[in-house]
Amino acid sequence: MNMLASVTIIAFVLIIPVYLYAVFHLLKIIRNEHPEWLQAQGSLSSLYGVFNGIGDPNVTVELIRIVYSSKVYQLQATNALAYAKWIRILLPAGLICFAVFVVAGWIASKH
Repeated sequence: MNMLASVTIIAFVLIIPVYLYAVFHLLKIIRNEHPEWLQAQGSLSSLYGVFNGIGDPNVTVELIRIVYSSKVYQLQATNALAYAKWIRILLPAGLICFAVFVVAGWIASKH
C-alpha cells in the first residue's frame, strides 16, 4: 500500500501544474472572447476581487461548467478546445489520484 500511495501522490503532483496551466490559459481566452460567460457573482465575490477571478469559487465553477458544455466549441481561439480537453481529462484523473492516495494512506495506517 505504501508503494501505491507514493505512486498516486507523484501522479497527483505532476497533474496539478498541467491542470492549472490549462485552467489559466482557458480563463484568459474566455475573458477575451466572452467575458459575459464568467459574470457569476456570489454573496462573497467581493472578497475574491484581489485574485482577478480565478480565486473566486463562482468563476471557477462557471469555467468548469463551460468546459463540460457545448459553449467551449463556440470559442474562436485555436488552443481553447485543447485546453478544455486537458481539463476534462486531468480534473477527474487528479481527483482519482487524490482519493486513491487518501484510501491507501488510511489502509496503511490501520496496519
